[in-house]
Amino acid sequence: MPKIAKAKTDALKAEAQDATVKLETKPEATLDFVDSLTFLDEIQERIDPLEQEAEVVRQMYELIEQYKVPCPPEDIVSYSSLTTTLNGCRNAMDKSLTERDAYVTKFVTLLDKDIEILTQEVRQIKQDSQNPLLLDPSADKDKVKLLLDDYLKKIDLQQRTSTEYRLYQKNFKVEVTKFDELEEVYGELKLKELLWNSLNEWDTMLEEFQTMDFNKLDHEQLTGIVNKYGKNVYQLERGLPPNQSVPILKEKVESLRSKLPTITNLRNPNLRRRHWDVIEDLIKFHPTVEEPLSLGKLIDINAFQHEERVQEISGQASSEASLEGILKR
Repeated sequence: MPKIAKAKTDALKAEAQDATVKLETKPEATLDFVDSLTFLDEIQERIDPLEQEAEVVRQMYELIEQYKVPCPPEDIVSYSSLTTTLNGCRNAMDKSLTERDAYVTKFVTLLDKDIEILTQEVRQIKQDSQNPLLLDPSADKDKVKLLLDDYLKKIDLQQRTSTEYRLYQKNFKVEVTKFDELEEVYGELKLKELLWNSLNEWDTMLEEFQTMDFNKLDHEQLTGIVNKYGKNVYQLERGLPPNQSVPILKEKVESLRSKLPTITNLRNPNLRRRHWDVIEDLIKFHPTVEEPLSLGKLIDINAFQHEERVQEISGQASSEASLEGILKR
């Protein structure tokens, strides 16, 4: 028991002394006030349990004395100052509580200065990110990516910082700042990132679809991709200032969208060899093993000018397949 009592005494004194030092340390910077005010809230929850644990230790030493259990004198001396140490912690807490409102006022003043610094940094990022290269379709893609990555890294940091500031304000029940300009800059940069990602991804995607065997082309997947990028274009047109890059992306998306009905008709599973003979004569291209049919080839030979006739042939194939199904019943 003496060892347990000593260990508990040492732990309680160490925690109380550490708390007292924190409570008596005068904050200076913004984060110091955050730490100080946060710890003040925490110690108010902890002080009663500390005193209850000290009461358990007192009872342990009473039993040690009652039953004459051998105990080092220095342990008794250490224990004798436990109450004083805990009282010192409570007094420091009470004093800090009387200063809390003044601390909050100083904290708000310092945080307002920090927010002003953040606002100035955001405005600098906003000014820098108006670089015309970011909306220039002829700009070097790698250079644009480096610029965007740099601006986004900076604005992400400001986003995280502003979130911390709002959390502090909320925790200490003071007015929460709205960072509207930050959100505006962040939103525009993300749109510029979306623009360049869309342009790069579109070209890669289109190359893949244009070169694959047309018989393996998934027209539903292609339709989904076109719709996705169509939504991107809508966002970009609404959120970015007038520029030459968004119309380029839009033209690419709409060009492929206009071909979707014909692609769907040509991927009609009801098309038979006789139908394909008509289609191949129509588009003046007969696929071979060496030169199979592909979306790229259809574009090259301007096959999409025959949209209406292809639709008729596809519709006829579906009607014939339906009739064959009825006759087989």
